[in-house]
Amino acid sequence: MQRRFALLALIGTVLFMTSCEQKSINQIMADPQRYANHEVGIAGKVVKSYSVMGNGVYQVDDGTGKLWVVSHTGVPRE
Repeated sequence: MQRRFALLALIGTVLFMTSCEQKSINQIMADPQRYANHEVGIAGKVVKSYSVMGNGVYQVDDGTGKLWVVSHTGVPRE
């Protein structure tokens, strides 16, 4: 029973990770319409962040470019 649960959890994780494809900021900025209204994963360093009452914006730098992210659930620290 535990093996089946572990297998299902692994399959679910793999499917979730493939649904939100990670891209570089350079790729996103080169063709922004392609990624508009889609979930896209990015990884980088937060270089600026501003927060007001749980909402805010922060800028991520991944080495290929910088991108501002709007958040309604708080922002990470620099």
